[in-house]
Amino acid sequence: MFEKWTNQQCSYGEMVGWCPTSDELLQAAEHKLLKHIKSLEDEGVFADIGSVVGNTDNKVLTYRANTASRNTPLVLLHGFGCPSAFWCLNVDALAEHRPVYFMDMLVWVVHLILEDPWGFPQQVGRYNNNSVGVMTMWVLSHFVPPLFLLRWLGPLGHWYVRQKPPFDSTHYGRATDDHVSAVHDYFYHSNARNPTGEVAFHSLMLGVAWARFPLVNRMHDLRGDVPITFLHGQLSWVSKKTSFKVKDIRKDSYVDIKIIADAGHVIHSDVPDEFNKIVNDILEGIDKGIIPSTRHSPSGDLRHINNNLCDATEKNTYEARKSFPCNLKKSEHLVDALQTTASS
Repeated sequence: MFEKWTNQQCSYGEMVGWCPTSDELLQAAEHKLLKHIKSLEDEGVFADIGSVVGNTDNKVLTYRANTASRNTPLVLLHGFGCPSAFWCLNVDALAEHRPVYFMDMLVWVVHLILEDPWGFPQQVGRYNNNSVGVMTMWVLSHFVPPLFLLRWLGPLGHWYVRQKPPFDSTHYGRATDDHVSAVHDYFYHSNARNPTGEVAFHSLMLGVAWARFPLVNRMHDLRGDVPITFLHGQLSWVSKKTSFKVKDIRKDSYVDIKIIADAGHVIHSDVPDEFNKIVNDILEGIDKGIIPSTRHSPSGDLRHINNNLCDATEKNTYEARKSFPCNLKKSEHLVDALQTTASS
């Protein structure tokens, strides 16, 4: 109920000017970062995926680079609060020898590369820190989406992002001349509007740092021939222990874990050169058959893999869907919409 109200509040806020943002401002902010990607082939293609979150149709924006290459394609899926244009430090390097798509939803998988993934561990015990600040955050996390304050501040939200940025904007100096303004503008306009992705993410949260339905308990539903590489930032707050637990669970499958020095949660912007090299090395290994992929497995039909992942998603989110404020549709619908986009 409260999440539904915040969703409506943001839409009304845009109409009356409470949140000084718009489609045009978001597109302009995004363009400041994307225009420096030399390998980008178009301005992006929208796929209508229906009313997945809220009552209006949602659209997924897909960008493409070097689609003429026949090597293993790379699909980049951004995380919470870090929208697609923040891949601007990585796309050219990653698209040098293969097609690259960056979008919002999964199309198909030959090898999973998980960048400091959230949502794997189970909640253990209670918070040791009982300070007022931590307890306030814990209570609020149960009732409001994570970036609610950004929209609640209205015209002060943009100023707040500049004063308390959630990331180090200096990393983007190589992507755009006015990197501080460009990055802050893009983050604000991406998150100050109708928070569809944020509301969906909040539905998956249990408190501040935990998932309502931890992925570690569902790894047995992922086919054994789907290889996984975990990338963890050495300085990240995300627990690395669960990745090693996944490796124990999938003893007969390929699971590799890499700890990246001097990197936090968002590895691809903290140490972009190191991130690009690791991902390129993995993909080159897949192309040469050195590193496992579903392409090389006996049952490596991509559509079959797709259906397997969708079935697992449907099975494990059935109970969650009953209580979610967002209208989660069948995963196959998302896959079909995105496949249509990728082939257009």
